[in-house]
Amino acid sequence: MSAQAVGLNASKAADPVRYASLSHPGVSYSYDMFTQAGQAIRNDPSVLGGLESRHLIADGESQSVGRMVTYVNAVQPLAHAYDGFLVHSRGATGSALAQAPLTPIPVPSPAPIRTDGPSPVRVLQSETDVNAGARQDDTSTFRLWEMAGTAHVDAYTLGIGLVDVGDGQVDIAMFNAMRVPPAAGCALPINTGPSHWLVQDAMVRLAQWVRRGREPAHAPRIEVTSFTPRTYARDANDNVLGGIRTPLVDVPVANVSVAGQSGPGLLCQLVGSTIPFSDAKLASLYESHDSSVKQ
Repeated sequence: MSAQAVGLNASKAADPVRYASLSHPGVSYSYDMFTQAGQAIRNDPSVLGGLESRHLIADGESQSVGRMVTYVNAVQPLAHAYDGFLVHSRGATGSALAQAPLTPIPVPSPAPIRTDGPSPVRVLQSETDVNAGARQDDTSTFRLWEMAGTAHVDAYTLGIGLVDVGDGQVDIAMFNAMRVPPAAGCALPINTGPSHWLVQDAMVRLAQWVRRGREPAHAPRIEVTSFTPRTYARDANDNVLGGIRTPLVDVPVANVSVAGQSGPGLLCQLVGSTIPFSDAKLASLYESHDSSVKQ
């Protein structure tokens, strides 16, 4: 939902006729708008074409996740509008409760997720987003997953995922992209780690947690050797150690990382990198196609 002015403004720019009648009172009102949207879905079956909602899960990612952190900590305990939260790619703090032209109300930094409420919260972090301020211990209502080999923005986000209809062809395209990774005007080709698989899995397990009380598994943290500057412990193939892992990290055909990337603009800080292995290195790792598939 476009509860933030930036989202509505982008919609109006993309389709000025459709959204001509809409206006936004200011970003400070986003929390109440988010609550009212949840209440509308919960209380008015016509919003979902006659379907009755049983559980509501709220999701915030990237730019909007700062507001989601503040919503979980300061608004949800009063509004009780949602049954669970997916907090994806967060920084160390949250967004202000109010900002100009209203009287500013800042929030603490760092801002851990409160765990004294009944609503489960899942936090997902790519390698790009791992930070000391966002780390906290798991509890009966909180889980943190840090995703090895992933970036804040990747090849799936920037194009491959736009044609994903669930028939498996995009999975093949993502694997092929590890061998011939796409560029984005940065120093290195962009990350091709499959973070979308982990996001989908996290949403399924969050839904099970909300509906049936089935807690997701605990996960090891990515092994950080320093936060200033941030550096990771790496395996013999230069992929990070620890974290939630996929076969494409543990049985790799490329280094998928956030290391070494540079270039102009914010995008190059977010897209991570992919460095395909040479044919000689692949031959040293895998005797044959069958041996790599077995691993």
